Amino acid sequence: LGLVPQARPLAASAMTRRGIGEALVAFAGIALLPLAAPAPARAAASEELSEIGVLGQQAIVLRDAARTKGPRAAGAIVRGLEMTLEPLQSKMLSAGKGEAAQTQAQLLQGHILELKQALSTSDFDEYVSKRTAKTYMGGMVERELEEVTDTFFEFMRLMGAKIVPAASAAEPPVWDGRYFDPNHPRGYREVSLDGSTLTIVGRDEPNGLKWTLKAITFGSTANIDFTPKGGPKDLPAKLQAGMIIFPDGNNWTKLSKWDGRYADANHPQGYRDVSVRGNVLTIVGRDDKASAEWKVLATVNGDSASIDFSPKGGPKDLGAKLQDGKIVFPDGNAWPKIE
Repeated sequence: LGLVPQARPLAASAMTRRGIGEALVAFAGIALLPLAAPAPARAAASEELSEIGVLGQQAIVLRDAARTKGPRAAGAIVRGLEMTLEPLQSKMLSAGKGEAAQTQAQLLQGHILELKQALSTSDFDEYVSKRTAKTYMGGMVERELEEVTDTFFEFMRLMGAKIVPAASAAEPPVWDGRYFDPNHPRGYREVSLDGSTLTIVGRDEPNGLKWTLKAITFGSTANIDFTPKGGPKDLPAKLQAGMIIFPDGNNWTKLSKWDGRYADANHPQGYRDVSVRGNVLTIVGRDDKASAEWKVLATVNGDSASIDFSPKGGPKDLGAKLQDGKIVFPDGNAWPKIE
């Protein structure tokens, strides 16, 4: 019917994996996304290339996860397909100028399809390339993700874009810590990172229900599943300047090492919630489940504090030190941190 272009014989030099991929793109181009894309304004084009750079760096994180974690990274990679790789291909196709750049964008579509196939069979078994003799500890999944990143790098080279290296594995973004949410000032969010999986444990009130959220991180960005709290499944967040920043303008601020809930052996049924803002330390507590809640203030200087216990009938300037996760007092009493 004249819809399929005439295929040209492949030269022997073209019979590489990439060469075959290019031939398939040329042969089946009618089934791929359109080659033509509107030319954006200069500022918009620069912004789009910047977004492509961020997505490309996230793809590198996925590749490294496949190599180092194998099947344990499968969940992150599957989510990365939707959140990173498919948007990367779409933006490359939109931003690509010239036939060579457009070809890279279309090749990426093929690599994504092959990655999906490798994931569908959980192909993380060690693989040695017959062409290059390179060993892929993460199997064909790692191999396909390398194809993705190689295509990204070639696209950026063709576009004359500078690629800023991602943070090295030796210096990852420090997500771990306890955070303050202004929407729940009496609660807490305890954040810990294991590989690319972020775990957030928190309460909205001192004695409120404890909840746990999971997220997939890509360097200093994350997609957090808030469905256990009735929120969205993939809420984007960014770690910046000691804060976790959300699209709605809410920011979680990383707290000091003093912040947390402590136990007091003299009042085993009670609690002591400690928070620091500037150099002012606040302790809110109960001595037992039936007693009234009380609050005392202190001034803090590094690992030392001077606490005014006069609202509880105690001394006005009792010294205390933070030591090995405990608040230690001169009389030998120590409050261990329990949350």
